[in-house]
Amino acid sequence: MAGVETGLGWAHARFPNGWTLLVAVDLPELSVEWLQQLIARIAPNQGCVPIHQGRLEPLAAIYPNQAWAIAQEQLETQKASVHAFCRRGLETGWMCLWEVIDHDVRALSNWNTPADWPGGLAPTGP
Repeated sequence: MAGVETGLGWAHARFPNGWTLLVAVDLPELSVEWLQQLIARIAPNQGCVPIHQGRLEPLAAIYPNQAWAIAQEQLETQKASVHAFCRRGLETGWMCLWEVIDHDVRALSNWNTPADWPGGLAPTGP
C-alpha cells in the first residue's frame, strides 16, 4: 500500500485529474491488448480493478490520481491493504470492476519463482 500511495502522490502532483496504472512486476503475461481493455473501462475520476471469480486483482489496475488522499488516509489508519483500498473505491464509486473472463485471466498469472515459468525453467543469464 505504501508503494501505491507514493505512486499516486507523485502522479497527483503532476496530473491531479489523471490516472495511474499500477502493474506488479511479476505479471509477464500482460499484453498491450489486455491493458487496452482495462484502459477502456476507466471514466473521469474513476479507475478500474479487474476481478476474477470474486478475487480482486489490485496489482493490475488503474487508479484515479485523486484517490491519493484516500491512500494516505489508509496508511495513516493502519489499513495498509491494497484490497481494502480498492474495496473502498468500489463502495464510494471512484473504482469500477472489470469481470475478467477465463480467456483473459492468463494475463494475471504471476511468476514468483523459477517453478512458475512454463516448463519450470526460468531463463538463464548470458
